[in-house]
Amino acid sequence: MEFVQTESFKKQLLRVPGLKRGIAGFFGPILARAVRNVFFSDPHQAHQTVNQYLEACVQKAQSRLAGVSGPERIRRIQELTGGSLRSMFRDLMPYPMAGILSSRSIRILSRRWLGDGDVIHVLNKSLPGNVTSEMGLLIGDLADAARPYPGVAQLIRHARPHAFRESLRGVEGETSSVRRGTASWLFTG
Repeated sequence: MEFVQTESFKKQLLRVPGLKRGIAGFFGPILARAVRNVFFSDPHQAHQTVNQYLEACVQKAQSRLAGVSGPERIRRIQELTGGSLRSMFRDLMPYPMAGILSSRSIRILSRRWLGDGDVIHVLNKSLPGNVTSEMGLLIGDLADAARPYPGVAQLIRHARPHAFRESLRGVEGETSSVRRGTASWLFTG
């Protein structure tokens, strides 16, 4: 790390004319859209917009590759991946960046107003689409379904993961509600 900070290293770096302007030209609109998303956009629409964009990209790729094989297919795949990464970054990055900007703003304001900037994790716990929260709720539902059956609860605590479903079939209290609970917990997604 120290080597990159030496003057001899810095002098050898190439100065590319217009690089800063090019970077600002690429990232500026992304940042502007992210700020607009923070203040003016409906967060519920973001998920739908991103999914529609991704579905359109997949359909475009499938139609470009349909009926083509061999070297031509490889060439088209290379074209698609080269161009899609840049366009996806440009078109999709404003959505997570809006979340990052919001999170940082909340952290700064909570530090200023409450004296503690680390309270944001409390807000993040119950966000819709938060996988950790949803998993916790599913595990809670599973625990509620298994609680009346000590054999099932014991199995959940100590079963071998690869043989869990088979072991569950032989336990007293294995009911459809426990089976549904374990199925929704194991196969959500």
